[in-house]
Amino acid sequence: MVPECTEAFMTLMLVITDRYKRLPNPLAKIKFFNMQLLLLDDFRTRLVQIMREQHPLDAIYGSILNAINYIILILKEWSDLPLFLRLHYYKVEYENFETNKKKQGNGDLAEIGTEKDGDSNTISVSSLVVTNFEISEVFHDFDQIKLDFMKGMAFDNTISLFEHLRKEMRKIIVEMIMYDTKARSQHYRKDRWMSMPSQKEYLKMTLSDSGCELFMVLKDRLHLVQQQLCSPLFEEVWQKLSQLLNKYIYEEVVLQNRFNEGGATQLSYDITRGLFSLFGEYTQRPENYFKDLKECCILLTLKAGSAMLLKEVFQNAMHPNHSEDSLKPTDCVKALQDISIFKMLPDTALKILSLRTDLHI
Repeated sequence: MVPECTEAFMTLMLVITDRYKRLPNPLAKIKFFNMQLLLLDDFRTRLVQIMREQHPLDAIYGSILNAINYIILILKEWSDLPLFLRLHYYKVEYENFETNKKKQGNGDLAEIGTEKDGDSNTISVSSLVVTNFEISEVFHDFDQIKLDFMKGMAFDNTISLFEHLRKEMRKIIVEMIMYDTKARSQHYRKDRWMSMPSQKEYLKMTLSDSGCELFMVLKDRLHLVQQQLCSPLFEEVWQKLSQLLNKYIYEEVVLQNRFNEGGATQLSYDITRGLFSLFGEYTQRPENYFKDLKECCILLTLKAGSAMLLKEVFQNAMHPNHSEDSLKPTDCVKALQDISIFKMLPDTALKILSLRTDLHI
């Protein structure tokens, strides 16, 4: 999935490295390395220019994101190579040396001093000798052990810029999918959850009509992005999307409605057979990415008798009467754990139970 132009560009970077790594002069190597950093930055800038002209769900946009991810992986591999470890050491030492010389008022090391003698310009031999001697002092005492105490890596700044772009592009893709999903969720949010028929009235449970519309759009967008992105990038996208969906459905559907027995059953069926099945194509345990929704469904579909007992446990623990039989907050947690609820807090669980029309809380 990596664009050919990106592979060709990184091959060029490798060829340049092969050419200059045999040079005996460390300063010359540093200059070639700095040129590579400039080329990488120019390439990144061009990718940004093209990216801004594309729709986030277009194939070209995905190709650019794949290219950025590929470059990051390659640069991280190169950062651990002995050549670039040593180059980074030389570069830092040389920059520190230049800074110290400037502070001493000796001028720029890159310029060779000249002396004016009448109408002719002559190179100062003493200046040339001193400059070469000082530069050689920067590199002559290299020791492999010093690499263990060196901060940073050769491509740290470049990788940071590419990773920032990678994060922003991935975020835009997720936001676009969420935008389309939210646009198709209006009917689902306002469905008649408190007046739906009981499960007993159905020959077979099916997904709600409003839920089908929502899940079809979601499945279409995920399938499209999966075809465009490499596996590690797509995994990041669907995992981040699952977090946003969990939060959105929990806040905009569950907390904004009341549920009778039929509505709670339908919601639970939509979540477990619709949403979980959709993400089940990418993970064996999709419910682990929707823990809020999973636990809400447990509370909303809990048998009325058990739900009333659970409510009494919460009320006794939250309003103790200082008797020996009064319950502690830990008893609420244990009661929730007994019905496989491990994340939700007792006060939140009581709030969810209050959304049931078959309980008087």
